Amino acid sequence: FFIGRTALGLVLAGHEPAVWKPVGIKSSQKALELDPYFSEAWETLGYFQERDGDLAAALTSFVKAFEKMPVEQRYVGKIIELSQKTGRGPEVLAALKKLEAEVPAPANILLLKLEAELYRMNRKPAEAHLIYDKLLRDHPADVHVLQGAALLDLQDGNLQAAFEKLQRAMIEDPQNPETQRLLNLISKPR
Repeated sequence: FFIGRTALGLVLAGHEPAVWKPVGIKSSQKALELDPYFSEAWETLGYFQERDGDLAAALTSFVKAFEKMPVEQRYVGKIIELSQKTGRGPEVLAALKKLEAEVPAPANILLLKLEAELYRMNRKPAEAHLIYDKLLRDHPADVHVLQGAALLDLQDGNLQAAFEKLQRAMIEDPQNPETQRLLNLISKPR
C-alpha cells in the first residue's frame, strides 16, 4: 500500500503514467486483496483510476471507500465531483440508499448530505429539500449542512433563505472559506 502512496506522490509531482500507473494500481489492488475493508486503499485506487481517465471506475472506488469509512468528508467531495462528471448520480444514490440502515448515527449526517447533494445535482429539489430539512432539524449548527441547504436555496432562487443560512454558518465558523465564498457570491451586485 505504501508503494501505492509513493506512486500517488509521483502522479502529483507530474511524472508520466508509465512511471506511476503499473505500480500504483497494482499496489492498491494488492492492498485490497489483503483487506477489502481498507478505505484508504480504495481511495488511492480511485485517485489512480481518475488520473488514468477511468472516471466510472474511480467513482466506484470512492463509493466503496465511503462505504468502508462513512465519516470521511473527503470521500463525499470526490463522489459528488465524479458523479457530476460521469452522470452516474442516480446509480450512486441507489447504492447509498442501501447503506442508510448500516451507517452509525454520527456518520449518517455525511451520508444524508451526500444524498441531498446528488438529488440537487440531478435536478430533484423536492427530494433534496426533504433531506436538508431533516438535517437542519437534527443538526442546526452544522456548517456543511447549512452550506448545502444554502446552495439548494440559491438553486431555487431564494437568496434571502440562502443568506440567512450562510449567516448562521458564519456564526458557527467565521473563518470557513466556503461560507465566505458563498456569501460573496450572493452579495455581488447583479
